[in-house]
Amino acid sequence: MRVLIVEDDAELQSYIRAIFQIEGYEYESAYDELEYKKIMDRGEKFDLALLDLNLGAKGQEGIEIARDIKEKYPEMAAIILSALCAADLKIKMLSLGVDDYVCKPFYDEELLSRIKRVAARRNIQLPSKETRMKFDDSTATAIVDGNKVELEKDEYLILKVLSSKHERGIKWDYLFDIVYDESEKNKAYLDEKVAVLREKLSWAINIKDVDGFYSLVYKLKSDAPNNENRKKILIVDDDENTQELLKSILEEGNYECFSAFEGNDGLRKIYEVKPDLVILDIQIPGINGFKLCELIRKINKTIPLVIITGRFIDPSDRALGLDLGADDYLSKSTDPGELLARIRTIITAYDLLRKSAKKAD
Repeated sequence: MRVLIVEDDAELQSYIRAIFQIEGYEYESAYDELEYKKIMDRGEKFDLALLDLNLGAKGQEGIEIARDIKEKYPEMAAIILSALCAADLKIKMLSLGVDDYVCKPFYDEELLSRIKRVAARRNIQLPSKETRMKFDDSTATAIVDGNKVELEKDEYLILKVLSSKHERGIKWDYLFDIVYDESEKNKAYLDEKVAVLREKLSWAINIKDVDGFYSLVYKLKSDAPNNENRKKILIVDDDENTQELLKSILEEGNYECFSAFEGNDGLRKIYEVKPDLVILDIQIPGINGFKLCELIRKINKTIPLVIITGRFIDPSDRALGLDLGADDYLSKSTDPGELLARIRTIITAYDLLRKSAKKAD
């Protein structure tokens, strides 16, 4: 399935692209009506458009795009994804002919479920998903992508329940009752077990906790876990949503991720984690990103550094970051595929540099 995302919030657009990449959807993005028209004028074909309404200076471009789709591309389904959720506006758009209307903020699982229902109604073929997880009750062993993973009994039950619920998810207290029966409810204990599962299966799944609502999401399929050779990436950013987004992208590339939410902690974790690459935001508490970049370069000249900041980048800030020792300076709206490609290139270059230095010695 091919989806056109029309959304002017760069971070949200990047987040949606990451969700679609995990699901195996093909996608292209536009920020406004002008970019939408350029894409459609190229003769591009899409099965579905995901539209924000509040686009453009007057906040009306989303409505015009929806109208254009219904008039010129009636075979393309359209779903509105908007923070404008008044009943009369929903009625107006549904009467116009859009297929569904989802309000922001949204749950990933609900959005995906609505897309699948629209696809079923429109006879749009979704990417096929093979059964990736099987269970052996006799040994409490999960078989994920053909790899056996031995688990404790409660870990096994948690995983099995989450797998059966998959994108629909389950509230933590219901999950606790299923796994621990008459035990007194303790979310902190359940969180610890879920964290263990995330660690053991980080190459295959992510378990999300949104307001105490757990759901399991598969990552892009890899051939097998290869934890010994995984490169370590330290992400220094005080925004939890950005941390989660970057982790989801990087873990798909088989990187092991570590987090720091302020500059001083980031500097400490350079020594603790010994990362193969560090990602920095500029506006972080404590030591800011520029100063942290400068300090890391003084400590170690062979750690790759990538600055990732907001959508709009001041050329002077980019120049300063690169002058202080960053290997790249990117926007948070950078396409996930491009981000992974740039990181691979930078890490590979440093690996070759270190090998050359060893040979010279």
